[in-house]
Amino acid sequence: NWFLSSLSSAEPVVEISSDGTIQKYGRRTISLAYIDNYGSVSEHLTTIESDGELEADLIAILNSLTIEPENENLITAIPIGTNVLAAFYDANKKSAVIDFSTELVSAHPGGTAAEHATIDVIMTTVARNFPEIDTCLLLVDKAQCETLAGHIEINRSFKMQEWR
Repeated sequence: NWFLSSLSSAEPVVEISSDGTIQKYGRRTISLAYIDNYGSVSEHLTTIESDGELEADLIAILNSLTIEPENENLITAIPIGTNVLAAFYDANKKSAVIDFSTELVSAHPGGTAAEHATIDVIMTTVARNFPEIDTCLLLVDKAQCETLAGHIEINRSFKMQEWR
């Protein structure tokens, strides 16, 4: 199973809760999406410690995207200073809501390509690491925004199937 291979501890613990959420404890291999020298999304594998809480893992993984990768051929498309403030998951609707700090918008360089890159790295990272999430809504400081920087609408839920 994908979730057993995503854990690299000596004795991984995997449980499925009553609502169908997969709980993963221990060291977890994750996929982070960055932008390569050609402007394409490129994935980088790394590991995190997981306590088995989907929301906590979602925050930790997406906050990892705000750090420049060690590979000099990759860059983050998340504006400097951006943090994930909160994440919520509704198992019945298979939907996530991710609340980012205002820097996602206020520090964004703008332009259609840059906005697409930001959305692509966020959604690709969510889609690759959380197959139980079908839709994802982005908030900025607890509120919906029309766009990141004037071009790409983010006031809707994104369907993860576009990034799988």
